Amino acid sequence: MSERRPTKRERTRRKLLDAGMHVLAERGEALTATDVVAAADVSNGTFYNHFVDRDDFINALAHESLTGLTERSADD
Repeated sequence: MSERRPTKRERTRRKLLDAGMHVLAERGEALTATDVVAAADVSNGTFYNHFVDRDDFINALAHESLTGLTERSADD
């Protein structure tokens, strides 16, 4: 059985979240949407197609982090 391939939208969101994790590690709370789009090599409009604002993005990053921790804990 083959896995479903992520859609372009899903891949772009993942790219933004991954870039956001790197930017957050470097800049901390000074993270801006401009920093994230530059790191992800996408436009500002793309960011706002996926997230309402910076706070929405930060919430998504927190959710991703907690989900990752939960999954790793379950594997132990």
